[in-house]
Amino acid sequence: MIDRISSSIFQVLFWCIALTLLFSHLSVSFANVHFPISRVCEDLASELDQQAKLSGRQIQISENNFWERSSKINLPFSKVLSDALAEALSKKNATICVQELGDEPLKLVGNYARDGNVITVVIRLRRMGEIASQDEAIVAKTMPISDAASAWFEPHCGRIARTIIRLLEERYTGINTVNIGTIQVAPGCKGQPPLLFGNKFKTYLASAMASPFFLSRSDSLSAPSSGLLKTSYSIIKKEASQNGRMDLVSCLMDKDGIPLSSSEFSIPLSEIPEALLKPMAPKSMSVCIRYNNYSCEGLSPDTMAVHTAMHFMNEALAQHGILTTACEGNAPGQLKIDMTIQARQKEKGQGYHLLTGKLDLKVLKGEKQAVGSVSKKFKKLFKNDFEGAVEKSIHDVFKRSNFSTDVARLIMGRSDF
Repeated sequence: MIDRISSSIFQVLFWCIALTLLFSHLSVSFANVHFPISRVCEDLASELDQQAKLSGRQIQISENNFWERSSKINLPFSKVLSDALAEALSKKNATICVQELGDEPLKLVGNYARDGNVITVVIRLRRMGEIASQDEAIVAKTMPISDAASAWFEPHCGRIARTIIRLLEERYTGINTVNIGTIQVAPGCKGQPPLLFGNKFKTYLASAMASPFFLSRSDSLSAPSSGLLKTSYSIIKKEASQNGRMDLVSCLMDKDGIPLSSSEFSIPLSEIPEALLKPMAPKSMSVCIRYNNYSCEGLSPDTMAVHTAMHFMNEALAQHGILTTACEGNAPGQLKIDMTIQARQKEKGQGYHLLTGKLDLKVLKGEKQAVGSVSKKFKKLFKNDFEGAVEKSIHDVFKRSNFSTDVARLIMGRSDF
């Protein structure tokens, strides 16, 4: 009996130790997979702290401050790195700032490069001066490239905008902050029609000025405009190939039109969403939109799904340069959109229902002349919330299909859209 008890106790102890070791190994493995950038930045922060004590110091950190070494592009990895460094420096009791503070603010800057199977990160703690800047500390670390997500290194138009703002700041020789009141983005070649890219890139440039040093967006009386940013884009294609690039030339000017800084940058056309390379509608293009409930299966105009559809339609057409208004009265010759949403449900058992429906849009000139129509069927399995299921289906129609582009093509009468 004693031998049996001893054997049982031994087995319990054996399995406790084995499971402890197993979970410890799994925890380490999980950390290695999901948190490598955090550990790398903690090591960088520790080395910075050894060279220049960080406790109590105010340090500006922004994703604009980090870029890929060879291309100079501010890739998505810049934000990942910026966030992880901010957390790591906070643990060293440093105060993290969005804007530079003081006459000689401290700023964390750096670059990164994919070298074979590793990513090399170089970070500098830089004291900004009116005449010259000085690096108080420089540290570097590597991490396996297998620990990084591939999406971190995919270019995006928003990242290109941040790169342009950084280049403009590097080449700006003044000492005063420039408050940008106007941002212009237009074709650089005479006769080239304005593209949807222009409006979208304008918003990216404005967003990129949220945390730079010398450039800021003037959008209030407290920050009067003192500058203008002009950016032109030109599509360059080789005759022997369909591949090409877009050349971007940006010029920063003061309120009197005197150039203060400039930058040039090229983007492969393959890295620009195809939808943004479409021409905009004429500025005078407008259409009114209304909802009609034609059948017993049509949704009431007061439902959230109808409001959602109206919102997405207005937003989508605005991206194509088409203004939308509510239809009022009978205006002969005016372009109109008639929208209807039909939806029905069928019980499937165990509390589930099957939603089937269709979103119809008819484009009319005046009240009777049909220009064309676009429709999209939808289907979804749901439980309890019928109106919520319809609203989600409408969301999917606009976000996961070319529905709004097809409507814009009808309105603009373009076959090349």
